[in-house]
Amino acid sequence: MPFGTKHSPIYYETAIEPIIQQIRIKTEIRIINYVDGILLFHQNKEYLKNMTQQVIDTLKYFGFTKNTEKSETEPNQIVIFLGCEWNLANATVKTKPKKRLLLLHNLYNMRRWIKT
Repeated sequence: MPFGTKHSPIYYETAIEPIIQQIRIKTEIRIINYVDGILLFHQNKEYLKNMTQQVIDTLKYFGFTKNTEKSETEPNQIVIFLGCEWNLANATVKTKPKKRLLLLHNLYNMRRWIKT
């Protein structure tokens, strides 16, 4: 897979999506997959812990590796995903002020675009 090109995320997403889809079908976990970030959800902590290892093993079987420095494999209520802090216990998301301003600006532009 060509890494370091502007199309790398597209190739990665295309390659991993069928695998993620099968994992969704065959397990009870919910998965959010965005570019190279994968977030797994389940209410039962032990089940999630076991399934996380199975997902890692499955992806490894197909030739994917994980960045151990950026990975969290233990179930947590607070996770960093897509540059935001997601608190699943109280359903909040924290972003950096600069990112928040950019998001508000994009939402404002989208709103203007929808009105026209």
